[in-house]
Amino acid sequence: MRWRALSVWLLGWGTSGILFSLFVLTGCCTPWHGPAVVTTPTGSRICAKHRIPLVTVDGYQIHTEPNECIDPDSDKVEHVKLCYPNAIPWYESLTSFNGHGDPAKITYCPLCERGAQRITK
Repeated sequence: MRWRALSVWLLGWGTSGILFSLFVLTGCCTPWHGPAVVTTPTGSRICAKHRIPLVTVDGYQIHTEPNECIDPDSDKVEHVKLCYPNAIPWYESLTSFNGHGDPAKITYCPLCERGAQRITK
């Protein structure tokens, strides 16, 4: 009965209610406020949100020319940055970008990356 009341209430909001309910059901996360990385007394760098060590691996990074336009889905990029501070950025990857990209070291938090993958898939 509660779900029916909630759905009637949301439908009363019109499009805003539908978008709100989609956001709550699909992309809910806890926004992170504070530093992304913490250095422990032993000098290890850990994810401030998840308190686990960051992983550094070989990967790829794309560099755009001034006249190139690469436009990732900015809403998803902002959502990932807000919720998962140590996810792999959109311009870095563990695999090459269809044969493009320069080799680079990628540092990330596996739990942040897992959360980011849920948002971007």
